[in-house]
Amino acid sequence: MSVLTRIFVGLLIVCSLMMSAGIIVFVNRTEQFQQTITATKDQMAAMQHQNQEQLNEANALRTDAEAKAVAAEAQSAGYQKDLSTAQQQLAERGVQLAETNKNLSLAQVQLAGVSQAMRASESTKAQLLREEEANRTQLDRLTRSNTELNGRVSDLTNQLDVTERDRKYLSEQLAESQSQAARQAAALKNAGVSQQQAAATPAASSNINGTVTDVKPINGIQYATISVGASQGVQAGTEFKVIDQEKGVFLGTLKIDTVEPNEAIGRLDGPHIDQVHTGNQVRTQL
Repeated sequence: MSVLTRIFVGLLIVCSLMMSAGIIVFVNRTEQFQQTITATKDQMAAMQHQNQEQLNEANALRTDAEAKAVAAEAQSAGYQKDLSTAQQQLAERGVQLAETNKNLSLAQVQLAGVSQAMRASESTKAQLLREEEANRTQLDRLTRSNTELNGRVSDLTNQLDVTERDRKYLSEQLAESQSQAARQAAALKNAGVSQQQAAATPAASSNINGTVTDVKPINGIQYATISVGASQGVQAGTEFKVIDQEKGVFLGTLKIDTVEPNEAIGRLDGPHIDQVHTGNQVRTQL
């Protein structure tokens, strides 16, 4: 075999080997291309689906936007109408405001006159208040004086009532004493004793003074115990006058029922026996 033939054979072998390798590489790449194409188709399908959804969403948004635009136009028309109404009302308010300003000016003028009148009224009111305060002070002074006078009148009336009761009681006592004197004079006359002889005879009951040592009711009757008794000449039936020496008031009489050597007990009678207490003075003669 010649050298050239060998070269061609060698080249043929090399070409065969290269061709085999190329076919293998091509087949492998074809499979990869097929996978890539499949993946690409899937991706494109997904993208188309997504695009369709976005398109549908865009159509829905457009429809909604168109509806909102229609509503906005209607609302804008309403706003325009309201604006026209508001402008008309504003114009009317402008007229009213002008009228109000005019009335306000007149009111300010009137207010100035009223303020001046009020100042004059306040001055008069202050003067009246001062006069009222002076009258109130005078009235309070007169009221106090009247109260004091009423109190004094009440005191004097009470004193007059007490004095009148004492006077009536003493008048009764005087009448009783005069009656007793008349009876005694008649008895002396019947006994043949002259008035001169009776006057010369010592009195059976001398002037006896003592004090009240106890006061208590017995069967609803006021009794008093005094500091003098038989040793001082006190006898059953002796009558004492009870006196409140501090006040100088005649309280009543004490007629002796029971006599002890140095004390006696008797029945109280008179206008103020409810005021008789321990320490009051008793006398047979005033």
